Amino acid sequence: MAPTLHRQTDRQTDRQTDICPSGKSVADFGNSKTSVSPEQRWPGFLFFRAEGYMSVRTKLILMFAGIAMLVGIGASFYVIYDHWIEADEHAARHAEGSARAFAFAMVSEDLSANSTPIYKSPVQLQNFITDLHAKLKQDIELVDTQKKILGDAIPEDVGTVLDHDSNDEVGQTIRDGITRTLIETSADYPQGIRQIAVQVKTKQGEVVGALLLEYTNVYDEHIADAKREMLYFYMEALISVFMVSLIGFWFARSITNPILKLAKASGEMAAGNLDVIVEVASKDEIGDLATAFNNMVESRKLAEKKARESENRFRKLFENSNDAIFINDAETSRILDVNERVLKNLGYTREELLAMRVTDIEATLPDKFSWENHMRELDAAGFMLLEGRHRRKDGVVFPVEISVRNIQAEEKKFNLAIVRDITERKKAEEKLLESRKTIESVLNATTDALFLIDAAGNILALNETTAGRLAKKPGELIGSCIYDHLPPAIAQARKAYVDEAMRTGKTVRFEDEHNGEWLDNSIFPISDEQGKLVRAVIYGHYITDRKNAEKELKEKSANLERFNRHMVGREMRMLEMKKEVNDLLERLGEPKRYEWTKEGESS
Repeated sequence: MAPTLHRQTDRQTDRQTDICPSGKSVADFGNSKTSVSPEQRWPGFLFFRAEGYMSVRTKLILMFAGIAMLVGIGASFYVIYDHWIEADEHAARHAEGSARAFAFAMVSEDLSANSTPIYKSPVQLQNFITDLHAKLKQDIELVDTQKKILGDAIPEDVGTVLDHDSNDEVGQTIRDGITRTLIETSADYPQGIRQIAVQVKTKQGEVVGALLLEYTNVYDEHIADAKREMLYFYMEALISVFMVSLIGFWFARSITNPILKLAKASGEMAAGNLDVIVEVASKDEIGDLATAFNNMVESRKLAEKKARESENRFRKLFENSNDAIFINDAETSRILDVNERVLKNLGYTREELLAMRVTDIEATLPDKFSWENHMRELDAAGFMLLEGRHRRKDGVVFPVEISVRNIQAEEKKFNLAIVRDITERKKAEEKLLESRKTIESVLNATTDALFLIDAAGNILALNETTAGRLAKKPGELIGSCIYDHLPPAIAQARKAYVDEAMRTGKTVRFEDEHNGEWLDNSIFPISDEQGKLVRAVIYGHYITDRKNAEKELKEKSANLERFNRHMVGREMRMLEMKKEVNDLLERLGEPKRYEWTKEGESS
């Protein structure tokens, strides 16, 4: 695991430079094949730097030592608390036992008949207390139920009222019999002395007062014993911390040595050396990390190889593209890279173009403000396909189609534009427009209905005659279905004829009448490039006048037929009568009156 990158300030240039584990800037990577390990730069087992660098080994050692110290400190607090409290409790219990024994002695009576308890004899009481003070070096006071001093190691205080019981602790002990400890601070004892108060009462249960026993010396002896024990504990704790630190150093070294190898190898790999191999024999997580590092190096070598191959493929595609490709600075419009097609289209050298901006060659973007507006629109749209006009080096302007988008890479925005020269397409469009106008003129020159439909009957093109017969304008009918403009019966019949033509691929001809007008219709099916019938041209010739003339001629023929039939019958009867007259005359022996012509007529 490589150390963390740090920042250093170059005071001369007032800029920041990334400093890598090898001590080289990012710009130096790839120019050097060696690196410097932390062991070489910072000798010793603790690696510190002025910038605050701390090695993993140091951290582990400090961690072990810190844990040991925390355990020692925690144990110390426990021991101190335990020994201190225990010493205090032992001293108090010892003092309480002594105080109760003295109190019992003061109220006890001898077996002699005239014996009296010591507390009732001021002289005996004072002597008793004085002797105890001389032997034990402890002050003893006996007070009655009103806290009046009956006996004291300081005789001058006898007969006075106890004045250092500000919290009435002695008074409470007299009343409830509970033993209490208190610290007396007075003119006689400015440093304060520890006292214990016990209730004094006779065998008969009569409360006499309280006995106060000073036990400071006993307390000090117990505390001194506790301090000695704590000193021994501190020495043991210090030795334990030292031992733990040694163990931690060994343990840290076993961990950090492989890590340092990994750090050194990482620096070399970052410097461009992809032949580095980390040899770590430990069969643990660090060994797994070394194996993973070696695998990563191999993967990176493979990835860089693929990246180089991909870059070469991209460069070939980039340079050999039939379209002109620009890579521009999205902020300034400066041209950063172009392919060979750009040079051929514009007539500039690569060096000339890389010193120019998009606004220098794009006639529709005359200034920086227009470019900024264009970038805002492109960011909002994400992708744009638009037409522009590029200016060649010789000043000739030609139309182009531009496919453009913005690309974010390495915290910088680039503008990628793929440009296609559409001069020929524009010429073709002009010719097509001219041809379309010619076709429209031809279509509108005829007085017959002429229109183009698809297989579903949608109108694709028509002339003004067709639109006029439907009482519409051509623009109103394009895209609509022809059958929607006809009566249902006629629409159904015409659709059947169209379906027949589209099915058979043969021309279908029929006549029909609509609104008193007759049309001689011809349906010509049209196929696409694959031979599929997809459209049909319908030509409707106006034959109303012909139909009316045929009707009139038919009526006249019928009348003439009737007249002929009438006249021919009469003539036949006359011929028969003449024949009968001739036959009669012949029988009478007279000459014939009527002669017959070759055509069969009489004269």
